[in-house]
Amino acid sequence: MRPITLTLALLLLLAAIFSSCEPRSADTGPGYSPEAVFEGLWEDFDLHYSGFAAQPANWDSLYAVYRPQVGPATTELELWLVLTGLLNALNDEHVKLYDDEHQRSFVSGFEGAEATAAAFSLELVAQAYLQPGSVGAVNDFMLYGKSADGKVGYLYIAALLDEDHSCVARALQAMGPVEALVVDLRGCVGGYDRLGGAYAAYFSDGVHHLYDAHFRSGEAHQDFAEKEAYHTYAPVEGAFNRPVVLLTDRLTISEGEIFALNMKAFDHVTHMGGTTAGALSLVGPARFLPNGWRYEYSVQLITAPDGSTLEGIGIAPEFPLSNLPEEVAAGQDRTMEAARQFLKDAYGI
Repeated sequence: MRPITLTLALLLLLAAIFSSCEPRSADTGPGYSPEAVFEGLWEDFDLHYSGFAAQPANWDSLYAVYRPQVGPATTELELWLVLTGLLNALNDEHVKLYDDEHQRSFVSGFEGAEATAAAFSLELVAQAYLQPGSVGAVNDFMLYGKSADGKVGYLYIAALLDEDHSCVARALQAMGPVEALVVDLRGCVGGYDRLGGAYAAYFSDGVHHLYDAHFRSGEAHQDFAEKEAYHTYAPVEGAFNRPVVLLTDRLTISEGEIFALNMKAFDHVTHMGGTTAGALSLVGPARFLPNGWRYEYSVQLITAPDGSTLEGIGIAPEFPLSNLPEEVAAGQDRTMEAARQFLKDAYGI
């Protein structure tokens, strides 16, 4: 239920590709005025979007700012810029707008994505930090390997899209015996609902209350149905219970964040790196505007067991650390080096 593409592809889509033809009105058919497009989108979010309870944006105030910018003569490009400006104020990576005809796409709150992507290179990790010949993959989304001395395993998850969650066990088996493990979620763009818990069961130390999910249930922005509690899964047979360092960054999103929440609940897991995106909710089905543009938005509010929100905030690591793009360009991943140093200092590995 969480639409996903790999990180680099997603970043390419973020670059708006505008046609060079003459500007034209956003009116594309009988009765489909630019004003109707704006009003339709604004009203649908007002009645159904779940994220208002988690962030300070005042939807009525945003209407007062952006609605006057749309009139009968508003061009398609002008309307696109107005709607993306409106939606960007929500700062929710699950809020997306697509203009397929002109190959334009927009993701709310995604500023800084290119810099974050430039601060991580899987190729660098494989070449500089893993044992030659140890690197392999069990599917298109999961890579494994070992440190040069063979003591620390490495598992990279780009997306949680393999519904056969035994892929985790296959990766652990393929890397062979290790004393500790680095699980890397940097750039993980999410995946299918429930796979975060299913994957984490291969590291589980028991059942823990993780978070509560609330679905919007009324016209008021604070109207939600009764919450549903989510827990970690019981450990699978042979679950990895030796020290684990979990790495995340700003591009760890959606079901990747759910997986991170699961992992953080286990006593043998230490979280390092950057705070995640803060977009944990399910995404509703694609919706369409009168001019053919389509859009998506969050349909849940995710809260911690104490009632505090996780949406728009993200999951903070115990040890905050981020690479700089120039460091990665020079062949250094300080986050990987810090993970290994932590394992040495804390466990003698």
